[in-house]
Amino acid sequence: REPCGEQRGDERQCCWAGRDGGERVECWHPREQFGVVMTRAFSTLAEFIERAAHLCAPSGILAAMKGAYPEDELAHLPEAFELRRVVRLNVPHLDAERHLVLMGHRR
Repeated sequence: REPCGEQRGDERQCCWAGRDGGERVECWHPREQFGVVMTRAFSTLAEFIERAAHLCAPSGILAAMKGAYPEDELAHLPEAFELRRVVRLNVPHLDAERHLVLMGHRR
């Protein structure tokens, strides 16, 4: 395995891009982009976009599972992406808020 040499901030983090899995999302560069890239309990929306946008096709969707409505996070989306929709989810036997946030490349 070879380190991809990803540079994040002032520190160089070595993330491994190997065939056996375990790659960090920002280091994985498949041949084709995806129509949907989904996450659950990963990070803020802005960080998800920063790390995973390269995986999303131009007409694709970044989908993030969130708990409470992420009002503050939605106010800080990167310029290249826009909110498409927030869907309130009803999970049986769960007394808590859940939302699915759908974002795409700005049109």
